[in-house]
Amino acid sequence: MSILNAFVEPDLGLVGVDTEAVLPDGTIAEASKMMVLNHINAVIAFRGTDYVLASASPSLVTFTGSLEQLVEGLPSLLRASVDYCREHYQAQEESLGLDLAVVGYSEDEGQIVGYLFRREIGSEDIHIGQIHTRYRSPHQPSWEPFLEGIPADRPGMIALAQHQSRLSREYKPNLAAGGRFFIAEVRRDSIKISKAFQFPPRNPNSEVAS
Repeated sequence: MSILNAFVEPDLGLVGVDTEAVLPDGTIAEASKMMVLNHINAVIAFRGTDYVLASASPSLVTFTGSLEQLVEGLPSLLRASVDYCREHYQAQEESLGLDLAVVGYSEDEGQIVGYLFRREIGSEDIHIGQIHTRYRSPHQPSWEPFLEGIPADRPGMIALAQHQSRLSREYKPNLAAGGRFFIAEVRRDSIKISKAFQFPPRNPNSEVAS
């Protein structure tokens, strides 16, 4: 998996992702986990195995509807992408869990909105829920004392990601959570994506999972 955070307020949405990835031979590399649909002023961010997003990407890049139509159609698209990965990549079930966040400006609601699509390992369902104020992943209940009081703004998202990487490497060293951290700032008429910081280098002898 990966780091994926979203802060959603009526006038501003912040979406943050790391870039750490693992190649089939175990080499640590970097990959993009975010895409922009500028015609609907929306950002899509993903955590999971890369071939699921790769399978869905052509339909996302060529999408021509509204934000609301995207949200409505994503569950079917993600189910089809999972099936494609089973057939063409021989994907195993443990590699098919995913979280996908959509944050953008809704013309219908007149504000920034966020949605989370989730597929649990072992389930065929794609669960959809609205992101109210914030979504943080990875996140464990035992981490809460370290994350209390972090504000839902850009400095807060940077601090959150730094804690998530540190805690992941300490308690879940097989979790991919590193590389560089990018934050998208989504407003009614603009999307700005910039590098926020570089994570500390990983021990070359450690094992990670994408």
